[in-house]
Amino acid sequence: MKYKDLEETEKTIGWKLPKSYIVLLKIQNGGSINYDEFDECWL
Repeated sequence: MKYKDLEETEKTIGWKLPKSYIVLLKIQNGGSINYDEFDECWL
C-alpha cells in the first residue's frame, strides 16, 4: 500500500480513515475481501 493510494481513497470517500485501520492495512499490505467466502444472507 502506498501513501498516495491512501490519500486518494480518503479524498474519494470524503473522510479520513481511522489510524488503527491504516495500521492494519500496512500490516496486511492492503488486500481485498473475497466475497465468495461468505453466504449472501450473512452480508
